[in-house]
Amino acid sequence: MPRDGAAVKGAQTGDRQVVERTAGRFAGLLRKLGRFAPFDPALHTAVEAWPATTRQVPRGRSIARQGEEGRGCLILVSGIAARYGLTVSGKQQILSFHYPGDVLDLPRYFGRDEEAATVAISAVELAAVPHRAIRQTAADHPALAEALLADTLVEAAIGREWLLNVGQRTATARLAHLLCEAALRLSASGYGEPSSFDFPFTQAHLAAAAGLTAVHVNRTLRVLTESGLIAYDVQRVTIHDVARLRSVGDFDPAYLRDIAPDVAAAVRPGAGTGRRSD
Repeated sequence: MPRDGAAVKGAQTGDRQVVERTAGRFAGLLRKLGRFAPFDPALHTAVEAWPATTRQVPRGRSIARQGEEGRGCLILVSGIAARYGLTVSGKQQILSFHYPGDVLDLPRYFGRDEEAATVAISAVELAAVPHRAIRQTAADHPALAEALLADTLVEAAIGREWLLNVGQRTATARLAHLLCEAALRLSASGYGEPSSFDFPFTQAHLAAAAGLTAVHVNRTLRVLTESGLIAYDVQRVTIHDVARLRSVGDFDPAYLRDIAPDVAAAVRPGAGTGRRSD
């Protein structure tokens, strides 16, 4: 993510002005939340002044455990994380992926206990901000409260799409859909391009997110690669044909339009071909 200056700049998005700042540990958060509500320079200054405690978490290490209490919000400054649930027998299901600018435990801010655990997919940097600081800023700047509420609605929309993905799509479509979503969300957060991005996920991660076995994921990635749709290695994905991959994944980007405005006018890919892709 660029950190090359502290200028504040404005850009028109519909009838709102989005003010972006190109420096500071909360640049990703401000970029994301500023798409939900009009953020002015005073709000940027207030957020950047939050009394945050930062920490680094290595790849594969736990960030927060299920049921763990917290008095602040964890904001992902850099890297990729995942929330997951565990069955009584210890089986793991990844419930969501998180990218720079995401608040990892937003339910706690609204008084809910954390119902999932969080793990670092890559090495991550976190900023822990006390709830009282966020609430004071939200009281002084109602646009922040509006944006945080909107963020919870976007998370719910992503969750519904993931449920549909695991419940109704084929193996090939599930992975294609996950790749399309990752591409747009990483691009929106300032990391990577819509067709080429760092990809620290292991096949075990993808299996736990898509409800597949690691063996099935390996076979399905090979199908996507050999069909010329993607180039995949352990650290990077390049999408050779975005339109075709969206079609294979039954990917309609409308549910991401608030965090990736450039996809708002995207045309839904063709559906109903009658072909199974696994």
